[in-house]
Amino acid sequence: MRILIVQSRSILVAGLISLLHEEECFDVESTIYKNKKHLQTEINLYQPEVVIIDACLSKSKISTMLTFLESQPQIRILVVSLRENQIQIYEKQNREVNYIDDLIRIIQGEAVVQRD
Repeated sequence: MRILIVQSRSILVAGLISLLHEEECFDVESTIYKNKKHLQTEINLYQPEVVIIDACLSKSKISTMLTFLESQPQIRILVVSLRENQIQIYEKQNREVNYIDDLIRIIQGEAVVQRD
């Protein structure tokens, strides 16, 4: 699965990239968001199935990216935030992530069972 991470150079994203590189099923690339044209170039070049957006980016940048990515229905979009170990999925679902295997299942589009 091809994943493109749009980052702001946060520690969260650096750790996420490192963890995802350990998974053989993922081909991970990352980019710094510059503008919509640059993002389009990266998507055309890399053809990701999943785009992960760092929530540390400004709200205006995230809004611009989400508006643009809405025209790309084949791409699953995740917005990752470090707040309280939660991942906010763009499809308006909030998921709490405490384990890396839960994060991997979310990226793959699978349901995550809450653990006790």
